[in-house]
Amino acid sequence: MKTHVKSCALALFMAALALTAAAAGPPLIIVNGIDLMPQGRASDGRGIMTDAVMEALKRAGLTGQLQFPPWRRAQKETMNGKDILITALSRTPEREDKYTWIFPVFKYERSFVTLKQRYDSFETAKSLIKQVAVTGGSAQYDILAREGFSPAQLQIIPLERQRIIPTLLLNGRVDAWFAVTAEAKFALKNLAEASRFVVGPPVGDFTLQYVACSKDCSPELVAKLKKAGKQMEAEGTLDAIIRRYQ
Repeated sequence: MKTHVKSCALALFMAALALTAAAAGPPLIIVNGIDLMPQGRASDGRGIMTDAVMEALKRAGLTGQLQFPPWRRAQKETMNGKDILITALSRTPEREDKYTWIFPVFKYERSFVTLKQRYDSFETAKSLIKQVAVTGGSAQYDILAREGFSPAQLQIIPLERQRIIPTLLLNGRVDAWFAVTAEAKFALKNLAEASRFVVGPPVGDFTLQYVACSKDCSPELVAKLKKAGKQMEAEGTLDAIIRRYQ
């Protein structure tokens, strides 16, 4: 009798565990976003990249927890963690072996922003610009370093303070700003002095802006999100998301 009671109790306990696991659902996926429009915005979690990754998670039957740590920390946490997603990451040679690349969302072009001169090549810009503002920890910084700009030419601004760069230009503190073309246009369009800025033509090769994951990332998670990303591209969902913020 006691054995039967113990067996029943064990069966009930195991059933309760199963119900608890089912109720809990799939694990929560941490998503490190960037608070920089049009890619993402901490105030409401919207933007091209955040919309894309959250839609992909939804299609994969997963739940994401979106957070916006400082950008350098977001990259470090993702690289050193496990199964952590990161949005708005340009796929560059410097980053290639540090992440698991899942799916691209849109093309990234970059320009020099000035008050007068249009620069259409790195060589011309490098020879004429004394001080260029660039965000730290960004692909833009890596590109300028790779192109041979000296440390003395680069005024590195934390991404969280990128909004001050137009003021630095207006006050003559820097001669140019090397920025993602779409980000620069988005940042300048509502400024009273918008007409004073010159956004030059795209310079150098474009990069693709990816949803990526930690280097140590579950193959199942990667496969589900890659499938969702391909579906979104084929259906025109990614294009629709991009148009939403243009």
